[in-house]
Amino acid sequence: MILVCTHKEFAAPKIAGYQVIFCGSQDNLQKNNSYLLDNTGENISHKNENFCELTAIYWAWENDYFDEIASFCHYRRFFAGEENYEKHKIISELEISQILQSYDIILAKPRNYFIFTVEQQYKFAHYSKDFEKLRFVIAQKYPEYLQAFEKVAKSRKLSLYNCFAMRKNLFNQYSEFIFSVLFDIEKELDISNYDAYQKRVFGFLAERLLNVFVEKNNLNVYYRKIVTTEKSKFFPRIKKYFVK
Repeated sequence: MILVCTHKEFAAPKIAGYQVIFCGSQDNLQKNNSYLLDNTGENISHKNENFCELTAIYWAWENDYFDEIASFCHYRRFFAGEENYEKHKIISELEISQILQSYDIILAKPRNYFIFTVEQQYKFAHYSKDFEKLRFVIAQKYPEYLQAFEKVAKSRKLSLYNCFAMRKNLFNQYSEFIFSVLFDIEKELDISNYDAYQKRVFGFLAERLLNVFVEKNNLNVYYRKIVTTEKSKFFPRIKKYFVK
């Protein structure tokens, strides 16, 4: 099953294997009866403002949603493939299964931060103290991940969006790692004065953590292009630097 994270109603793919989950449904009354809700069972739906699509990832993990393969995409970001969706071609559940026979994980094709390292880019676009807090918590709680963290921090490429597909046992390991780290950071980080964009801090940090997890565990990665079905707001925010 491929979970599609959304915070609003949209024209969902009518393709076998795709299921929409409404993120932040604890605080949002805009619900569709065909959507799963992230405020049932064990959940952190009320944290959606800060954790973004991670509320759906947490829900799927804690409520044992997946059978064999855990897959996530967004209402406007899908892995490219052969299935018809609107005017786009997106991946099928079968293709994911076939790829994972040879690879450990499917991730978005990395973004190249041309003139910045991953650490420099984060500190340029967000708050330096958030990245330093991430480094501190990893060093204290997961020292075995610190070398991988530093390698990712010094690199210039990053797979973004918290979109992925991997087998369930690996997904459980990944979820245990990222939520343990993020909940520790949450206890110490004051974000009360952040604007709405910067308050999404834990979603941003999780993108870096996913890459750290992949590096530390030496995963065999299949990179796939992301199909964007709505106009991106990314480039207006990065006028001062370039990516390719």
